[in-house]
Amino acid sequence: MLNDLIAKHPELIAMGCLSWVIVVVWVIHVINRMIMLELDIVFGVLAIGVVVGLGFMAIAPPVPVLQPLSIVLLVLSAVMIPITRGIQQQREHRNVDVEGVEKAYEGFVLRPSNPAAQIRLARHLYNLGVRGHALVLAEGALPGLPRRYFPDEYRMVENWRQYPPDKGEFEPIGCVECGHANAAGTIHCAACGARFLLDRVKGRVVSTQMGRKLMVAWIVMILCAVGIALASEIQGPGALVVIFVIAVGAVGTLALAFRDKESTA
Repeated sequence: MLNDLIAKHPELIAMGCLSWVIVVVWVIHVINRMIMLELDIVFGVLAIGVVVGLGFMAIAPPVPVLQPLSIVLLVLSAVMIPITRGIQQQREHRNVDVEGVEKAYEGFVLRPSNPAAQIRLARHLYNLGVRGHALVLAEGALPGLPRRYFPDEYRMVENWRQYPPDKGEFEPIGCVECGHANAAGTIHCAACGARFLLDRVKGRVVSTQMGRKLMVAWIVMILCAVGIALASEIQGPGALVVIFVIAVGAVGTLALAFRDKESTA
């Protein structure tokens, strides 16, 4: 029987194998994210269930239109894996730089005039996108660092000068604590002494919630596509009603998933 199926529908077998390769890769990816505590168990199990369901529909769909749709959705799911990994890596790199900013500020506690801590602070700020202030801080730190002992730091600043930041990146940065606008090159707030640059970069870190939001959006997209495909099989105006309900539910779910918790607090 299997030989007859392969002979009559070789493309079905090929698509089924491809689909389940994607399913296996996706399941491993989701399990890894759950182990790393980057994805809630509920969302992880739901995502696995959705992708496994797509795998079955790619082979034995309840309605014909679901087979090509399931394959397309599985391919899109495969494309989503490197995107989520990229977000994860970006967050990890930014967290490292934020920790570097914190350690640099600790160096100023022991020695307020600390060019080594200042150049370290500048490096991490530059990586975090605060390039104008980073360049001014680095240029102010270099005179206190002998070139023969800090050649990498001098080369780093020279490279920054070759591709200078835009003029707007040198604008003062407001202090979160008191609102004072601090000019480029300032380490502690001139008004209240707060570590305003640390507060600034903490707001730029990619939240761990972003990966979960993308997962919710992906699940909603899958369910909407499948639901609309099934609704299209309904005769009469009932199909439009079902599609409308699905669309409203999807929009509401995405609005809740992507809402700003701080603004609703």
